[in-house]
Amino acid sequence: MTTTEFDADASDSTATIVDPHQSLSPASAIDISSPSPNLKSESNAFIVGATVDSHSPNSGSKIQVTPGVLSPADVELCMALMTHFIERFTPILFTPAATPHMSCTDVFADTWMPLVIQPALDDDGVYKPLETLEKIKNIRWEEHGLCKECVAEKRDEWTHEQRTVWKLMDSWLER
Repeated sequence: MTTTEFDADASDSTATIVDPHQSLSPASAIDISSPSPNLKSESNAFIVGATVDSHSPNSGSKIQVTPGVLSPADVELCMALMTHFIERFTPILFTPAATPHMSCTDVFADTWMPLVIQPALDDDGVYKPLETLEKIKNIRWEEHGLCKECVAEKRDEWTHEQRTVWKLMDSWLER
């Protein structure tokens, strides 16, 4: 999810990419020279995320952004998808992980809020379970006192959860 602001009203809509060959004004252009900007593109008025390869011919160019409108059906679909994400991911995000070793479980209990929950709240991670789980996996848990065995087990669990969410999205997106 790239936004929680789903609205079918054109006066309050999200941005979409338009023809990059159109003339640009500085106020309506975004720089796409970075390798993976958080851009949006239009496909049947449904807003989707996109990335730009820094080695592409358009690298370093500007693309004009204009408002895009979601249909009422797409707004409903987005809200339903967000609800599924929250229902599935909230218990995982807000419950410190448990391990076979009490000392490792204690480390999770002591560090879960500053290392997992707060960063997720700061960047709307509850709506982005795949990305947030990846961030959790990339925390250097060993440096916080977890044993290698517990870190490996938890990373496997978080990878499994990413795969599960990815598979569930198909059913969540059915109309």
